[in-house]
Amino acid sequence: MRKFPFFFISLILVTMAGAQTPAVFTGQVSFTYSGTINGTFTANTEINPDSLTLPDSGALAVALPDSGATQVFMAAFERTGDQIYQLMVVYLKDETDSLNAQTWTFPTDITNPSALFLFLPEVDSTLVSDLVGLIDTSGVDSSNVDSLFLDVISGLIQEAYLATGGSLNLETSGSDSLGGNFNLFCVKLPFSTLNITSGSFAFSPVDLPALSSIQEAEVPRTFELLPATPNPFNPVTRITYTLDRDSPLILDIYDIRGRLVDHLYKGWNSAGIHRVSWDASRFSSGLYIVRLESAGRGLTQKVLLLK
Repeated sequence: MRKFPFFFISLILVTMAGAQTPAVFTGQVSFTYSGTINGTFTANTEINPDSLTLPDSGALAVALPDSGATQVFMAAFERTGDQIYQLMVVYLKDETDSLNAQTWTFPTDITNPSALFLFLPEVDSTLVSDLVGLIDTSGVDSSNVDSLFLDVISGLIQEAYLATGGSLNLETSGSDSLGGNFNLFCVKLPFSTLNITSGSFAFSPVDLPALSSIQEAEVPRTFELLPATPNPFNPVTRITYTLDRDSPLILDIYDIRGRLVDHLYKGWNSAGIHRVSWDASRFSSGLYIVRLESAGRGLTQKVLLLK
């Protein structure tokens, strides 16, 4: 199993963020697959913006109208084991200024794709954690959407089942819904194949921002981990930190013996003040260590859970 870096998934959403504000949806995706491997996929959105505990499943979609085209990115995930997930990624392109109900037939031209479907039956939770925190697509300007998207696909395609036959039907689209169905034949090099049947998706809009950390306007001059509040707590505490520059960041929780017990965030953060809630309802009372790492710098603090 391969861990996919934050870079690939962040680039997918960067490609969606052009001149106009994207529409963001959450919802559900399901399908059955058979062939080299057999199973089912069911993702229902359980993402709670007030908690960074990684959910068992979730589905999000971003639709971006741009001059001469409308693009849609969908991602859905489902936990299948300890820190193991299966992941579906879809890209659709409509050569009009608004997304219309229509059918995409596979395969499409990989050098200029109008539709791509990828299914990864086994990925590390790090990739899913990055996806959960990537609903914010504001303030990014991409001058070459297609080339950036292909860079992302080149990073995922080696590990994914890629649709090479069948069709995806968009039945409803607009500001208040995004839904449809699909039946596909997928190939993973060198010799694996899947038949995906009874596929369906249904999304409803959400209000932006639905962020895992909230950036404020003030840009601090220090890298600092502020006191968690409340502390002691039961069962939720808020962790506040400041970043003096844009940088990668990891926020984890350890027990008093130094064992990692919860992973809150891993990805790129902008300079600013950020707040993250930790829901410790599934943990026992005791002393825990908050560990913040960014660009070779590390900070810790103790928090006390009392139940």
